[in-house]
Amino acid sequence: MAVIQMRNSATAGRELLKQIGDISDIEVLNDRILIAIYRHEGLTKGGIIASTKTEEESDYQGKVGLVLKIGPLVNAPGKDQARGATITVGDWVVVSPSSGLSMHAGQHGSSRMLRMLIEKDIHMRVKRPDLVW
Repeated sequence: MAVIQMRNSATAGRELLKQIGDISDIEVLNDRILIAIYRHEGLTKGGIIASTKTEEESDYQGKVGLVLKIGPLVNAPGKDQARGATITVGDWVVVSPSSGLSMHAGQHGSSRMLRMLIEKDIHMRVKRPDLVW
């Protein structure tokens, strides 16, 4: 399937953070990483309207997420060399849809799907969240 660039992909991170709200009381432990799943929603750059079904499917089948928090053992010495990358808050990362623990957290009533992963669940980093579907 060809990549369809979404109109809001440049601002997707800011929008996600606004919808999730305050998560400062959440502490991520060990080599865990908390990500927010990107939803392919809204309009494409070409004007195609994404359906509600597409948005809902992204929650459970989404492969791209924004790194919100990382545990203290992520990027620990010795791991960087083996993995070849340093994961930081704000990165867009690609994961398997079945990886991690799915949850909602943050602002009461937030509909944004979050996933808690272990470090090795991350397969790649992407510049834009709509590069992978």
